[in-house]
Amino acid sequence: MADKRKFTYEVLQNLTHDKRSPVFTEAERGKRVITESDINELKDGQELILSKGYIITPLAKDRLKQRKIALILK
Repeated sequence: MADKRKFTYEVLQNLTHDKRSPVFTEAERGKRVITESDINELKDGQELILSKGYIITPLAKDRLKQRKIALILK
């Protein structure tokens, strides 16, 4: 019974986290350039929130469009 509850909890946690928007800040990422590999770490349909000053490579922009990831600049 405990395993079933743990499994249910983990599934619910994953479902709620899927809707969260990743926020890249300089301190968290340690860099100011967003590349295709950064975009590949995200889930399709998510939002990507960036603070001002980030550089997004052209290939990363293409991947954002392909995977329908919204870019929000703050």
